[in-house]
Amino acid sequence: MIALLLTLLACGPSRAEDSTGREIQDSPVGQEPGPCGLSVQPELLDFGLATLGAEPVGYLLLLANAGPGRCSLGELTMEPEGEFSVGAIGSIVVPIGGEMTMGVHFEPVDVGPSQATLQIWIDELDQAVAVLLTGEGTLPD
Repeated sequence: MIALLLTLLACGPSRAEDSTGREIQDSPVGQEPGPCGLSVQPELLDFGLATLGAEPVGYLLLLANAGPGRCSLGELTMEPEGEFSVGAIGSIVVPIGGEMTMGVHFEPVDVGPSQATLQIWIDELDQAVAVLLTGEGTLPD
């Protein structure tokens, strides 16, 4: 599995709402961290080509908290659901200066490009950071 390190930052200007009306935060690079100090770089995770019917393509996200407060990760949502998935994380608190990894997978069901948005909700902020996921399904050789 190819590892891609992402750092999540849950502060910055609002850009969108999810289907339930909750605010989704982008992860601006270079801004001071909020109460929880998570950041994401890059904001786009491209899985590249993945063969239909083969093992899913996977990456690891590295979540790091620069502080000044702890980060309690809440609900993970994927819009739309289907070809991209995240392993269950349960109740996770990332302490100040702490890190954790989260697996993200792409398993295409059709030939052609796919995209989804992973939203990671931060309990302390009642906001989410969003990671755009892209990949392309291909036929087996």
